[in-house]
Amino acid sequence: GRGELQIVSDATAFPVAELPAVSTAAAWGLPGIAQWVSNLASDVGRTLDRSALRYEELLALFELDFINPPGAPPVAIAFSTPSCDLDDAEIVNLDADALDRIHRFVRLWRKRGVSMTAVDRLIRVLGGGVLDRDCLAAIVGADAIAARVPAGIEALLVLWQPLDTRNYEGELSPYHRLFVNRQVTPTLDPAFAAASGAGEILAPGALTPGHHPTLRAALRLRAEDLELLIDATLTAPAQRDLASLSILTRHATLARALGVSIAELLQMRSWIAADPFTSPADTAAFLDEVDRIRASGVDLDALDYVLRHRFRPDAGLHPTDTELGEVLADIVEAAARIEEALSAVTGDPAQQAAEHLGAVFADPAIVREWVRILGLTGVFAYDPPEVVSAEAAFLIAHLPAFVPADALDAARDELLAASPQRDTLVLARLVPHRRNTARREALVQLLATMTGLSAPVVGILVQDILHHGGAPIGEVLLADAFIADPTVDEAPRDALVRLRKAALVVATFAIAPEDLEWYFPEVPAPQGMELDALPLVTADSGAVHYEGWRRVALGRSLRAEL
Repeated sequence: GRGELQIVSDATAFPVAELPAVSTAAAWGLPGIAQWVSNLASDVGRTLDRSALRYEELLALFELDFINPPGAPPVAIAFSTPSCDLDDAEIVNLDADALDRIHRFVRLWRKRGVSMTAVDRLIRVLGGGVLDRDCLAAIVGADAIAARVPAGIEALLVLWQPLDTRNYEGELSPYHRLFVNRQVTPTLDPAFAAASGAGEILAPGALTPGHHPTLRAALRLRAEDLELLIDATLTAPAQRDLASLSILTRHATLARALGVSIAELLQMRSWIAADPFTSPADTAAFLDEVDRIRASGVDLDALDYVLRHRFRPDAGLHPTDTELGEVLADIVEAAARIEEALSAVTGDPAQQAAEHLGAVFADPAIVREWVRILGLTGVFAYDPPEVVSAEAAFLIAHLPAFVPADALDAARDELLAASPQRDTLVLARLVPHRRNTARREALVQLLATMTGLSAPVVGILVQDILHHGGAPIGEVLLADAFIADPTVDEAPRDALVRLRKAALVVATFAIAPEDLEWYFPEVPAPQGMELDALPLVTADSGAVHYEGWRRVALGRSLRAEL
């Protein structure tokens, strides 16, 4: 409870009004006794009784750094005569501070139910040798991480601090257990020798391939994984020192705890902003993102391709030049077929207009009315709202079927005016409309086949969401200059790559057509991802783009829970 925390971490660490500070003398059951320290120092039996420790446990306490900090006069049991009688013994160098440390350490040790050396190591590594509120918070955080991964807390300590080199009697340090241990490497490499408790190995120097066998054995890594890890995490030329060995160890430890390869861990580290090696809290944040990635079902290589444009040529993620060329050739070929079909419409302007109108309007009655109106030569009255002729009302109602919104006023004015060439004017609008409509439909079908997405999803992506050079990629892929000469520039190829990445994101989350513009808005929004910003060249970090992907993942998760 709070009282236990307050006592263990020192009375001022958890100031709670209803829990007054407990003096060290009172904690030892000797309140108000002026010579309470000397009473305990001179009477080992009383000290054992008050602490509820066995003699062997008291001796073990005095071997701990927290109780006997290095460099300070050691607290120890001394006998006045050669004897095993505790009446002849005293505790030397015992003072109030040492008794305070003993009291708080014992309470924490009993709460944790582990060895004294394990608790001492926690205090040294996570608290810098100080048992206070921050140390306890770090221990609690480390416990939380250990509960989430298949690794003990002592093995995880290297995630946040350099490898501990402190050996205890009969117990190797984490460093010596890995690098100076015949059970790991039967032939010890003297290059890794280190003194107990030292802050550096005995002979640091360059890390060479000759040291790799010991590293592979200690970290349980394949040769290619070790080389990848060294290249990715150590500044060249790589050094063989405690800091470098700790970096390699913490990556190997976390990868093993997560059940991922070194390459996969490095990928996720390049995306996720939280540094798992800063503190237990940051490790927890990193694990949260790993869980999110796993829950999405996304392939890690596919996500790395989306976020950093990194891929293996044989992975099937990035379309090859041949594949891109085939799709672009199909687009040009489809445009040529459409042009051939439009050219097959012959006859005078009135006949051509009638045939094109029949392709645009499914209702024959509407087509007949169009033909009748186009045959008239008079002015169509249009002075809204008082005077609007039936012909004018018809034109205004049906022109939007094949005239773009930004050209409606001009088209209306042309057709309302007296003219014997209304059929020619309409034909000039109909043919481009049919050409563009057929091209867009063909494009969407081709791209749906390429991406595996539905035609409605592809249509929204290429017309409303994805852009290249400021233009929707649908326009880029249907530009007259490209259709006339597919080799004119790289923009169409880049547009297809952008679509490929968007397709991977959309498919991962199974986003419906009606939700696309919510998750991928044209203007950056808190809930969305900027697909246009995804890299088309290799990048070192994917953190910015991962944040967008993360927002989409959160949105999909929340929706699934509703």
